[in-house]
Amino acid sequence: REQKEKARQQKNVKDRLTTLESSLDELREELEGHPHRMRKVSVKVKHARNLPIMDTTKSDPYVIMSIGGVTKTSSVKRKQLNPIWNETFVFQVNVAEMPKLQLE
Repeated sequence: REQKEKARQQKNVKDRLTTLESSLDELREELEGHPHRMRKVSVKVKHARNLPIMDTTKSDPYVIMSIGGVTKTSSVKRKQLNPIWNETFVFQVNVAEMPKLQLE
């Protein structure tokens, strides 16, 4: 039963990431009409809920994001299954080469 719950939680996290990637795809399409322009892309990491336990009783979650070869990492929230970050990360991207945001 625990494995089913963990799998469900991981699927929920992946679904949320898919939604974020879809929003970034829409932004990419909107900006494609302006080639060779650098733009700032802000990514706000708000929170997560019901994360699976990865240690004995809790997790130490953090978010790793990459865009255009630049990788940034959020702060680590010690012993949290429902962490709140409210952190914003800014990436400079070339609109003509608008890369996909990757999250871990």
